[in-house]
Amino acid sequence: MIAAAERLASGRMIIVGIDDSAEAGAAAHWAVREAELRNDDVLLVHAYEVPLLPVTGRAAAIERGLQERQSLLDKAAGTLTVPPTMHLDQLIEIDTPESLLPRLSEQAELTVLGHDHPALGGHMPFGHTASTVASLSRHPVVAVPRGWTARTDDS
Repeated sequence: MIAAAERLASGRMIIVGIDDSAEAGAAAHWAVREAELRNDDVLLVHAYEVPLLPVTGRAAAIERGLQERQSLLDKAAGTLTVPPTMHLDQLIEIDTPESLLPRLSEQAELTVLGHDHPALGGHMPFGHTASTVASLSRHPVVAVPRGWTARTDDS
């Protein structure tokens, strides 16, 4: 993660919030295409919110949870076609997305999130996480909508 931290500090990194949704997968694909245009790297990020656990077995349960989240990031990364000049890194932190993503965005060029929340009469164009991250981030936040796919032609 040290190399990823150095790349993030360079400001030439796009961060992507990853969960187990199809929208997060679409966001990762969009971010890789955008990063290629910008000559940036990509950091897949997952905030692991630890559930309330009894003291007995807590450490083992957290470790299992972190392993499951790592599998989630590995699966997302496995679906991406990454150019040879691009670095694709992963980060899991015990935190909430609403806290972790804005903090990381301070050093990133762009934050990308999946978006599956339909607009409610134009009053709430994004879901809770995307709205919170966008309001707290110092750099642009892109919400990739449900069903986005890359165009295969240049028209």
